[in-house]
Amino acid sequence: MLATLLAAMGFAGCNSEKEDIATVSYSSVAVEGFSLAADDSVLANLDSVFFTIDLNNALIFNADSLPVGTDVSKLVVKVNTTSVGGVELIVPRPGMTDSVYNYLANQHDSIDFSHGPVTLRITSQDRMLTRDYDIEQALVKDVTKLLLELGTGFAFLGNQYHLNVGGDDFYIDLLFYNLNLRCYVVIELKTGEFKPEYAGQLNFYLSAVDGILKKEQDNSSIGLLLCKSKNDLVAEYSLKDMSKPIG
Repeated sequence: MLATLLAAMGFAGCNSEKEDIATVSYSSVAVEGFSLAADDSVLANLDSVFFTIDLNNALIFNADSLPVGTDVSKLVVKVNTTSVGGVELIVPRPGMTDSVYNYLANQHDSIDFSHGPVTLRITSQDRMLTRDYDIEQALVKDVTKLLLELGTGFAFLGNQYHLNVGGDDFYIDLLFYNLNLRCYVVIELKTGEFKPEYAGQLNFYLSAVDGILKKEQDNSSIGLLLCKSKNDLVAEYSLKDMSKPIG
């Protein structure tokens, strides 16, 4: 079942050498930052989702999946650029002409990502160069339902579950409690390839859950890290000396 879930997820990869070339060639139409605006009416903590900007392939995507339950039909984006002549968002509408939003004129338009990648079009200040970036919103759908079907005893406690550790705020992608194993199950969703720092992040969450939520009668928490792909040796070394149960 986990293999099925992993096969359904994400994308990653870029060529760093070519990216340097592209950065120079497209400096007048480069995107320096991209994020989602905080919007509690859609779902809390959207502004904490990190996006990668692949200048080589003109692609913007989120390495971490959007919180389960995010309504991608009404997202407000934030685009950071320097000295450009135009910024437009081109939204596909099946069977109809694409909608075009002038971002510089109105930065609070609600954008519909439900029909596929939205195009971010940047025009240079001298109007001599235009570049289109595809924005891919990675949202893992029906993960909660799938995990609940893994077996009996899983109680869903929440997505983007909030933990306050020493005054700092952290958000777990998915948190379950298994009544049969008598332990919390922490799940982190990554739409790209496995990175060593993901293991450290999950290990931290397990320690925090054990320290804050775990009762005396509970067993140690279990962590699941779901990625699209992995380098087997990198994953082995990353998990080799960790004592907590992570898979």
